[in-house]
Amino acid sequence: CISAALYGAVTPFYSYASGSMVSVYFLTNHDELMEKTRIYVLSFLGLAIFSFFVNIIQHYNFSYMGEHLTKRIREKMLSKILTFEVSWFDEDENSSGAICSR
Repeated sequence: CISAALYGAVTPFYSYASGSMVSVYFLTNHDELMEKTRIYVLSFLGLAIFSFFVNIIQHYNFSYMGEHLTKRIREKMLSKILTFEVSWFDEDENSSGAICSR
């Protein structure tokens, strides 16, 4: 969840950097213009690299949680099915194919 919050926090920083970069177009000194542009380019590059790694961590964490949630649901379902009497499985609506398709 922390990585999802960090990934979501990238957007305001990106918006702030984009808005601040507009002020660079109004500079009259060429050297200052190049220096400010270089700073903003490096900040955009840093944000891109940061969001790339945080996005990978976010996807890994969500897939890990989903995998364990699915495993837990399947284990609970199997333990519940195994508590039924043997005659329950003899009915047509409770065949192994019908149970697996639910």
